[in-house]
Amino acid sequence: MINHTALLADLKGQVRILEDDLRARAADVPEFDTALRAEWQKAHSAERIAAPYESWLDGEVTQSAVAWILGTVFLRFCEDNELIDLPYLSGPDESLVVAAERQQAFFEQHPDKTDRDWIVAGFDALSAASAVAAGLFDRAHNPMWRITPSHDAA
Repeated sequence: MINHTALLADLKGQVRILEDDLRARAADVPEFDTALRAEWQKAHSAERIAAPYESWLDGEVTQSAVAWILGTVFLRFCEDNELIDLPYLSGPDESLVVAAERQQAFFEQHPDKTDRDWIVAGFDALSAASAVAAGLFDRAHNPMWRITPSHDAA
């Protein structure tokens, strides 16, 4: 049985941790900084927003952090309910062992990849298995792709 209160508290803590990472990446990774500033400038010039960039960015960071957290929760839900064939993060029974073995094999095949890439592989597998999931993880519309977490944060 899931303790909803404890889960929500834990997830809020994870969002705060991820927000710090994403805020740093928004400033430090040129592709994110450039794209975000251009998006803010376009909205500001069109008078759709009046907030200064830093305030607006806080909202974008929060949206991205929440989307990443909810994406991983959804992936775990699908694993727990055996809605995907093979686990990426964990799952019921021996699924944690299977997920760990699969992750290790992924890193052996792709030594340049990291945990973030493994999580994205899980999102991609869900997207390939379901049109609903494909819409959920759509790179053009989901705020999770505006700023991706660092490899360490993932």
